Amino acid sequence: MDDTDHVEPFGQLRFRRLFWLAATQLLASTSLLAQKEDLSVEEILGLQVTSVGRKAQQVANAPAAVYVIAQEDLRRSGAANIQDVLRIVPGLVVARINGTTWGISARGGTRQFANKMQVMIDGRPVYNRLFSGVFWDTQDLMLEDIDRIEVIRGVGAIMWGSNAVNGVIHIITKSARDTQGSLMTLGTGVQERAFSAFRYGGKIGDKIEFLVWGKQNYREFYGAGTRLFRRNPVSAEGTSQQIEEQSAEEQTSDALRAGFRIDWQRNSQEQVQASGMMYASDAHVVGWAFGPNSMPTKLLLGENSPGGNFQLRWIRAGSRGSETAVQFWADRSIRDSRLYRIRLDAADAEVQHRRQLHENHELHLAAGIRFSADSLLGRQSFRFSESSRTDPLSNVTVRDEWQWFNRRLTFTTGIRFEHNAYTGFEWQPAGKLLFAPNKSHSIWGGWSRAVRTPSRSEHDSSSVLLGQNIFQGVPVLFEYQGNRQFRSEVVKEWSLGYRYQRRQKWSIDLNAFHNRFDRLASLELGQLNIQTTPEFRISQSVFTANGREGAWRGFELASSASITSFWRLHGSYSYLSQYWRALPNSRDPQRSSSQDDPRHQIKMRSLWNVSQNWQFDVSAYSIDQIPAFAVPAYVRVDARLGWRPNRIHELSFVVQNALNERTIEFQSELFGYAVPSRGPRSCVGP
Repeated sequence: MDDTDHVEPFGQLRFRRLFWLAATQLLASTSLLAQKEDLSVEEILGLQVTSVGRKAQQVANAPAAVYVIAQEDLRRSGAANIQDVLRIVPGLVVARINGTTWGISARGGTRQFANKMQVMIDGRPVYNRLFSGVFWDTQDLMLEDIDRIEVIRGVGAIMWGSNAVNGVIHIITKSARDTQGSLMTLGTGVQERAFSAFRYGGKIGDKIEFLVWGKQNYREFYGAGTRLFRRNPVSAEGTSQQIEEQSAEEQTSDALRAGFRIDWQRNSQEQVQASGMMYASDAHVVGWAFGPNSMPTKLLLGENSPGGNFQLRWIRAGSRGSETAVQFWADRSIRDSRLYRIRLDAADAEVQHRRQLHENHELHLAAGIRFSADSLLGRQSFRFSESSRTDPLSNVTVRDEWQWFNRRLTFTTGIRFEHNAYTGFEWQPAGKLLFAPNKSHSIWGGWSRAVRTPSRSEHDSSSVLLGQNIFQGVPVLFEYQGNRQFRSEVVKEWSLGYRYQRRQKWSIDLNAFHNRFDRLASLELGQLNIQTTPEFRISQSVFTANGREGAWRGFELASSASITSFWRLHGSYSYLSQYWRALPNSRDPQRSSSQDDPRHQIKMRSLWNVSQNWQFDVSAYSIDQIPAFAVPAYVRVDARLGWRPNRIHELSFVVQNALNERTIEFQSELFGYAVPSRGPRSCVGP
């Protein structure tokens, strides 16, 4: 069946429809938006980051491969969600799997649940310990309320704990002081069928500022035909095989969320911040289950995902640059589908203290305790040995920073101790040295050790259907079982970086890394079970063990240039080489692998101020193939045309994936049969 019978090609969209799409993208505001226009190269490197050392410091002086997405980048990206915004980060893989799921990671490990990437919102982790990853469909905020997104590529465990192995994504929202007045956005598009948001900020007296906000979106994601794969997770090759081409299926997502923030400046030294959010989403996607003759049967998966969170933070500034911060947060999320019903609860308390012991010596101390509770009901092919449990997680961090030679040489060292319910005691040290002879040059290097702790599913699963294979005409089912002997994966990272800025015109950022992995997770063969009643059935149990070792190495090169006063270019190239092998005593049938992520990535952005009121921006991405997941190489181009008739209104028209009728970016690794959606061209205007 021809794909065009299901999805209207971009070239056949009528002019009146395009005009209507653009006309509805009115950004109406009764207050002046606090946005920094057209950051220069000097301002980009001078941006303040807080995720590297949990204190404000300039990007140029941060001993890490850090990239900052400022509010201006958010606005001019043309994206309608956080995931699409993250595409511009050098070296970061952002791959849409279907209408509601994504794979996002840095320096390898891209999966639907990328278990080596820590993600946070205002210091609150959204990384869940059930599957070791992030439910990206529920991480949605008003983009206009995000101050910046800080992305660290590489180990960040000393500050942010276990699982910050390949990187950290920290989403930082604006304060209530920066969001005074009212704001409304309205939009529609081919995929983003309808979205709207509002915000109101005000004051209570002279010291308390607040904001309330709400957001709604409805998405329809059509694959213009989908490929159906049979992926044998325990084959020697570990590759996917296309077995059927399916017609397009509609996948929808409807979400509503609302939140608040209060900032109370008690005096010149103390401030209190409180924020919270509630959300509910309803998604309908296509999945597949095993049917007769080893062929998949279509399964329409509806998933309801309500939840909410609350966060309270107290900060007190002392003398000589010292600071004490106490933070508490609580979170509840529920996911109810035909496969499972999950309720995840977490509460965390943390205290931090930073003190300037000497003019050139700073000490950072932190301690925290977290309790994670869950209630699990497995359906279809999901089963857990314990339906509910509560796990504590405690940590202590010590970080020391020394500076010499008029602050040109900075040495940072520290260690983080953790205790979790699965593997017990863990230690994660780091040491970094930065040399900045002048304002134009800086070079840094470091060594770090980090761990990725086991997830609840790896530990307690009793029956999860992974896939099947045909052996001499007989189907053999692979059933996953948890392994309580599975220990944390360990990485030892060597990193080196160099930054250069020439006046305000040009900058370069080069980072290289070598990661040595020990106790890598492997999928081991267990017991073979033959069942004759009530029907003949052969099943092979598999489980996760520490049966692999490997090395990932590569580099990232990013550059920014102000060609003229009205035209800026940003470009990056990243290279990743991966290799792992099974240990001699491992029963992993896949003995080695060379590449599970894109080897090459090229990203380019052009920001052109056509006139005082008009802007034209283009982003292009060239992503290499992933043979292990049957994902071909692809090129994606996004374009945005923006018009600002005055300082409080904006109209924008955005085309995403302009060159391709459909693109496969990734596929899920969770099931034996996976259906990656092909993203069609879309038009939207945030």
